[in-house]
Amino acid sequence: HGLISDFTAMCNLRTKAGNIIVNANLSKNDTSGEYIYQASLSSPKFSVNKLLPNNWITSTGFDLIIDGEGFDLETMRAEIVSGLLFDTRIRQKNIQNIEITGAIEEKAIETNIIIDDSIIGITLYGGINMQDEVNTYMANANIKHINLSELDIWKTQLDTNITIGTTINANIHGNNLDELYGNVIFENTKIQINETDSFSLSNMAITARELD
Repeated sequence: HGLISDFTAMCNLRTKAGNIIVNANLSKNDTSGEYIYQASLSSPKFSVNKLLPNNWITSTGFDLIIDGEGFDLETMRAEIVSGLLFDTRIRQKNIQNIEITGAIEEKAIETNIIIDDSIIGITLYGGINMQDEVNTYMANANIKHINLSELDIWKTQLDTNITIGTTINANIHGNNLDELYGNVIFENTKIQINETDSFSLSNMAITARELD
């Protein structure tokens, strides 16, 4: 209801990947001329692999609340105020408790992801800065544990359980894959095999240099 400058909508979007319930409000900022929007989006099950074919994430349920102003990437400001993913199928395993927040402002994007599950435990901050001539990609991840055996990443014999934990700091520059340069640093890496054996690596760095 309302005028085009003050619009509220409630709908159920039916897609091949799943249904999305949307509650949205759109209004116009008389000072800036930009549109301001608030929206909640939820789905009990959304088939990610139908939208983005992959072998890692097949489906997820989600509840998201988004606030923003403007739709032009150059000037827009938008924020995922709160986000929860549940019943997320990663490598055919059901992962719970994935929290997501994030923001985009004038071609700079940042996101925070927390996964608190018995198979995966991660706290991740990621950012992309597209304001300069060369894009910058940053990531800081505290990987408390990833069960490689449960996710069938590291194939093992029956009853062998392999878990990895590490801290990752990445700072990468470039506008395409052929021009990327920067470094990725792994710290305090530990690989645990069952409860009896473990291997530790204090520091490891991967560096790609810019070609002249």
